[in-house]
Amino acid sequence: MTATPADPLGTPFLPARPVPEAPDAGDVVHVDACGTRCPVPILRLRKAVVRSMPGQVVVLVTDDPAAIVNVQEAVASLPAQLFDIRREDDRVIFTLLRQ
Repeated sequence: MTATPADPLGTPFLPARPVPEAPDAGDVVHVDACGTRCPVPILRLRKAVVRSMPGQVVVLVTDDPAAIVNVQEAVASLPAQLFDIRREDDRVIFTLLRQ
């Protein structure tokens, strides 16, 4: 039987849990909001930006035509910078950088 390590006072203690890994700043966060209408794409974008780390890229894909205006307005209140808006078929893809 293995003895549990003890502190100088002789009280047994449990080993520390490993620290959870933070997401790598190089990871891209993808948000798929296709099939939803505003405000859902904005809400998903806000959640992704808040959970991301500074320096991470957040990509939002949506097929909501109103998102072009709504996302640009929402980014003004988020800690992110809008880098690119492009259309692919019926989808709009927004690329942001978390600051």
